[in-house]
Amino acid sequence: MVYCDKKESILQWSSEEIKIPYIHDDKNRTYYPDFWVYMIDKNNAPVEKVIEIKPHYQRTMKVNKAKWSAAEEYCQENDMEFLVMTEKELY
Repeated sequence: MVYCDKKESILQWSSEEIKIPYIHDDKNRTYYPDFWVYMIDKNNAPVEKVIEIKPHYQRTMKVNKAKWSAAEEYCQENDMEFLVMTEKELY
């Protein structure tokens, strides 16, 4: 969060404010991704990203796959990019 506050290319950001409905175990649920970021990318274009931070071992969990599938669809419909970042991408 400090990174988001200090990085000049990040114009706005929020944490767990987007609500994405999804279904898991035949139940309607709501997924709150970790971050929404509005930024200027390396091509100097404005982009919106929805970012989830998870340990790498959780990438194959069924519940996360259900959440992330719904997030991909949500982002496609709203002209955003969805990213899952783990310790492998962060460090």
